Amino acid sequence: MTRIFLVLLFISLSGFGLARQNSPKNDFEAALEAMDREDQEAAFFHLENWLKSYPQDALAHWYMGQVYESFPGENTPFALEYYNQAINLNPQLASTYFSRGRIFLQMEKFEAAEKDFLTFQNLPKGETNQIFFEKNSTQAGVSGIFTLQGNLSAKVFYHLGLCQMGMENYEKANEYFDRAIEIRPEPDYLTEKSQALLSLDRSNEAESALITALEIDPDHFLAQERLALIRGKNPEELIEPLNIAVKNKPNEPQVWKKRAYYFLERGNWKLAERDLREALALDNQDAELYLYLGTIASRQQEWAQAEKYYSEGLFLDETNTQIILARGQARYQQSKLEEALADFIQLIGIDPTLPTAYYHRGITLLRMKRNQEACENLQLAANWGMEAAQEVIKKACQD
Repeated sequence: MTRIFLVLLFISLSGFGLARQNSPKNDFEAALEAMDREDQEAAFFHLENWLKSYPQDALAHWYMGQVYESFPGENTPFALEYYNQAINLNPQLASTYFSRGRIFLQMEKFEAAEKDFLTFQNLPKGETNQIFFEKNSTQAGVSGIFTLQGNLSAKVFYHLGLCQMGMENYEKANEYFDRAIEIRPEPDYLTEKSQALLSLDRSNEAESALITALEIDPDHFLAQERLALIRGKNPEELIEPLNIAVKNKPNEPQVWKKRAYYFLERGNWKLAERDLREALALDNQDAELYLYLGTIASRQQEWAQAEKYYSEGLFLDETNTQIILARGQARYQQSKLEEALADFIQLIGIDPTLPTAYYHRGITLLRMKRNQEACENLQLAANWGMEAAQEVIKKACQD
């Protein structure tokens, strides 16, 4: 049985929990700042020091679990240990149940995962500033953004559906996926619903769910693959038209670009970059090629290289909002806050109704300690429906 497991990456905005101590910067603060710049090794060092002095701090144990999850290699047992400790210290810390539930799901401990997701759903979420960026196994890059305080009902129902799939309760799984889809029709939810329907011998409905998923995201690989299987095709055939196009029209940059995007969406950075460079050799005036190269660098956390690619793209198309946003994010990750802010200001100048522009300007201003301005921007983003801004407002607008 194929299942999608979300890989949840995060940015923790520094400053949460500063009432713990009056010192300018303690280890807890330093750990959050390290997480902010995605320096997990430094975060680990500071959290370890903090826990030596404050071993009963449940929130710090939770963060340490997140740090362990971010490390390469098999660190699940260590993350799980910290989540267990956080729950033992504070059984009301809802976010830890969500984190632990995901680990149980990955470990195929479906009943334990189900119990944690139900507990998370029923507990008050409390105050936390953690923002999750999610990436799934079928797409390259960040595919969504949410907070534990946002409307997570759809996501919880989705995870509960995966638990039921693991326990082979396909009817119940289908019910959960339906509840998730009713709230938010994500392609992932529809794709997993199709698997439940196939297990119930309802192939026509499964095909319909996959068609809907692909109407929302035509490049969703898992939906493409499953639809091909339902229709009796070899999933490897999906790339054949692109290979033929490259073979027949090797001097046409767009065919290289399309195949590069295929590889990019499937996380095959090496082949995507190869095809993008072939396209650039044929047409170095296509700004989108630099966007894709920057995306590859960003996914590998090579922020300086990503920024360089995005700047080259903007030299060709200075009003491309996707590239401006991406460069601002790359600059933010490098702590180039003034330059990142300039990008987000430019983005708003081009599209003053873009919620994500106000959100990113808000979190940048917050990191620059310009809380009043940050509050105003985050309020605008929240008013225009960006859930991620809701929780950060608590920090920016607390005074």
